[in-house]
Order: sequence, then C-alpha cells, then structure tokens
Amino acid sequence: KPEKIMGYNGMAQNLMYTLAPEKMSSLGSAPSEGEAYFYPDYVKNLPVLGDNSGKRTMNPEEVIAAAPDFILHVTYINDEMIAKAEELQQQLNIPIVMVSAKLDNIAETYRFVGGIIGCEEQAEKLASYAEKVVKDLSDRSATIADADRVTYYYAEGDDGLQTDPSGSDHTRAFDAVNALNCVTLEDYDTYYGRAGISMEQIMELDPDYVIFCPGDSIFSSDSTSICQNLMDGKDEGNWQVLKAVKEGRYFEAPYGLANAIDRPATVNVLYGSQWLGNLLYPDVFDYDMEAVTKEFYSLFYHYELSDAELATLLSRATVR
Repeated sequence: KPEKIMGYNGMAQNLMYTLAPEKMSSLGSAPSEGEAYFYPDYVKNLPVLGDNSGKRTMNPEEVIAAAPDFILHVTYINDEMIAKAEELQQQLNIPIVMVSAKLDNIAETYRFVGGIIGCEEQAEKLASYAEKVVKDLSDRSATIADADRVTYYYAEGDDGLQTDPSGSDHTRAFDAVNALNCVTLEDYDTYYGRAGISMEQIMELDPDYVIFCPGDSIFSSDSTSICQNLMDGKDEGNWQVLKAVKEGRYFEAPYGLANAIDRPATVNVLYGSQWLGNLLYPDVFDYDMEAVTKEFYSLFYHYELSDAELATLLSRATVR
C-alpha cells in the first residue's frame, strides 16, 4: 500500500495535494508565500526535491535516498513522454506511474490513482465533481454559435508579451468554453508554450478580452500585476491603448493556491474553465462564482475560504 508518492511534475503534485496530501513525499519547488498560505504545516515542511517541469530539476541521488513508493507523472501521454519516464525509472529503480492530464480524463485519472493509493472515497468525490463540470462545460459551450465567439489574448510573462497561441496545451481552459484565441502561430512548442509577441501585433489583433496570467498568488505580499496597476490607474504604456483595456475588458486569472488556468494545468482547469465561461459568456455560463469558488477550494484544496479571502482572490478576476 503506497504511502509516499513523489510528483514527477507540478501537475502531479497538484493532483496529489487534492487527493491525498498526507501521502505526498516531497515538493517540486518551495511554495511562494501566497501558495504556502493555504498549505498545512506538514505540507509546507516537506523536503524540496525538485521535479522535471519546475524551477528545480530532480537530483537522482536525493530522490533515491527519499525512497518514494512511486513517482506520479501527470502528462499528455505520448511516445516521447513514455520514453523519458522509462529512462528515469531505470535510472532510479523507482516505479513511475503515468496518467493523463487531459480535461476529459480527470475523473478517470482520480479513480485510477485513488485505487492505487487506497483513497477511493476521496477520489470518487473529486471524480464525480469533475465529470459533472466537464459535461456541463461541454453542453453549454456547444450552444455558442461561431458568430458569437469572443476573442481573447492571454498575456503571460512579466511584460505580458508572451502568450500561448491557438492549439497550445496551455489554453485548454479557454478551449473548454469555446473562446477564440486571437494569436495563431505555426512554430512554437505546444507542450512548453509561451511564444513571444509584440504590442504592435496585439494592437492589430484587437482582442475582445485580455486575460493576464498572474506571476504569483495574490496572497503573496510582493504580488505585482499589470492588471492591478491598470485597475489602480497607473501608467502601463501601450496596454492602455488597447480597446479591451479602455473598455474594462481585462482581467487576471484567480491565483490563490494555484493559477486557475495554467501551470500547472490539471484539476485547477476545472475551476478556471468555469471562471472563464462566466466571465466571457455570463448568459451561457450563469454560475454563482462565489459559491463555485468556495466549493472548489473546500473540496479540492481542503480550505474554507472566508468572505474576505474570497473577495481578495476574485479582486482582479471579476467584472468591475
């Protein structure tokens, strides 16, 4: 019966925290101040051993010494990923379990991993929620006619001039609600993403909405944000020239324990997709986002948000 599970990447760590935090053997990178705000002490104090997608790469000797029962890898499963996992498994002599990161497979992933680690009850709670949300998102998004689709620009990086273009693995939350990415590029890495773009290109594309990717949890005391600066009337140069910004259609993805949209993009996408749907198509995705947010944090992140914490979390993410 496995009791010590290590995350191969941030997606695996995120999934394990929602399913069985007491069975996590390590962290990939030290949590920021805002992320740690939500963690119990025993998670905050776990050893930081790195992972294969974050800020610190695994040290094989440290991993072997930690002796996890297995390493969980949440990813898009293809020949390249399998080959890399097999190579690491042989190097460490520790089993690696690969499961799908696709939104449509989250329920199956929970049931599978829950069965392996003996957490079937919690896995079923999360799987049932996931199934319900995925079906609801699919049913609602199917009612949006092509002529009614809104365009968006996903602003990433410190200056907002990086993005994940159409077809990227990192835009699945937008895809789930039938939003139309205004950026289309041929030569970029669909898995790692973040292609460079100029402000002149963004201005020419003229998106209906600008969605900023937060750099850190809003609960970090040093959290900075282009979106917040714009809301506060500070000078952010050419961002203020964009029609979407001038008309108030700019927002930042909610980031408490994790960015609601991406990096890592696992179970948080269930919440992020509901948030985006409600933001971009409020008549179609007519959710009570305060209730949805509290339920998600309670069920998945084991945290009961206060009204004040909820207001902070959604302060850059709600229609003003």
